[in-house]
Amino acid sequence: MVLESTYANRTHRPWAATLAEFRDALRGAVRQGGKILIPSFAIERTQTILHTIKNLMDAGEVPRIPVFLDSPMAARATHEYFEYGDELIPAVRDTLQAGEDPFRPGTLHVVPTSAESQRINRYDGPAIILAGNGMMTGGRIQHHLKHHLWKPSTSLISVSYQSPSSLGGRIVTGADHVRVMGEEIAVRAHVYTIGGFSAHADQDDLLAFLATAGTPHVWLVHGEPDVMESFLPVLAERGLKGDLVPDRQPVDLTGPGYPDGRPAGFTAPPPLRQSRRRVIRTPIEWVAKPVQSERSEWEQHGFRTWSRQSGEVPDCRRNKRNPYDQPRPGSG
Repeated sequence: MVLESTYANRTHRPWAATLAEFRDALRGAVRQGGKILIPSFAIERTQTILHTIKNLMDAGEVPRIPVFLDSPMAARATHEYFEYGDELIPAVRDTLQAGEDPFRPGTLHVVPTSAESQRINRYDGPAIILAGNGMMTGGRIQHHLKHHLWKPSTSLISVSYQSPSSLGGRIVTGADHVRVMGEEIAVRAHVYTIGGFSAHADQDDLLAFLATAGTPHVWLVHGEPDVMESFLPVLAERGLKGDLVPDRQPVDLTGPGYPDGRPAGFTAPPPLRQSRRRVIRTPIEWVAKPVQSERSEWEQHGFRTWSRQSGEVPDCRRNKRNPYDQPRPGSG
């Protein structure tokens, strides 16, 4: 069996704890008064974050501030959720069938062009910006990092796995300066890391899956070397032979593997130091304003929006127009 091992050395927090952590991060970020950057992968992660933000705003648990979806790929991918709504989990499917949009907070604005993306910087006040990519190695998030990462009022909320060698990995592990778009940028933003949104299986999930497969020879892939190495004794405790697949080398998956599970010459790097998480712990006070007043405030900067009153009601039937790449009727 070839098994991924991204989180083979840890267990995710329960969803309730993850939701509370995300809510508190948003509240603290709003209190700072700056931009709230959420790097996110276009498929699945963005939709999960949008759905979560919408639910928190609708419940009055976070203030209704502008939300910018600055990822054309994510906007188009979201359309697939409408195309195949019958295949989704019941809560989302039922919402779609009721003619509601589970992925659209009341203050959402989809940013289709690079020019509009750059104009977000002209908006004063807190705003949530979701942009790709999740590890911050490319995409529009780099533009926002360049303009906001150095500001103490900015908050960066990481909701994705960050490879240690990626830009996101360097930021969440405490780098004071990072290179973004050819420039050295100081990291003064408040950095939050929330691992509970990950779609990768944690150690408990992996072991539960293995328990249904008998006693296979397990080849570990898709994990950091130190994480894969730490999982070998866990497998051995359960009577399973585990081996690390060597990097860029052929391997006979039907062979006996390695004596200690490690390829010749393998040396695990030292573990990363603990991420710094500068969390604001001061009690937060805010008053949720009507959605329309907030929209009019940031529409003056030239951003297009459309509301549910515009008549564009998405549902889960196929061949419907994608509400995520259409301007408001009459807006040009």
